[in-house]
Amino acid sequence: MDVDMNKIKVCERLNKDCGCPEEDWIMNGIYITIHAEPEGQGTMIADFGEWEEEQLVEASGLEDLRQLAETWTLTFHAGNEL
Repeated sequence: MDVDMNKIKVCERLNKDCGCPEEDWIMNGIYITIHAEPEGQGTMIADFGEWEEEQLVEASGLEDLRQLAETWTLTFHAGNEL
């Protein structure tokens, strides 16, 4: 079995308020929630514990959102400078 440790699915659900599908992932070490909205839009939320980043994007569904979110995680810097 081929396992991608840079992308781990935590859970999937329907949003309790609007009924839209959502998924939680750990992608490249960042906890991400993706929320597929009607009419080709979606929201990506990166949770860093102390703060969150949110981005609204054009997406054709959850698969598209997953790919966009994974690319988005690569734009965050860990800040591990000595």
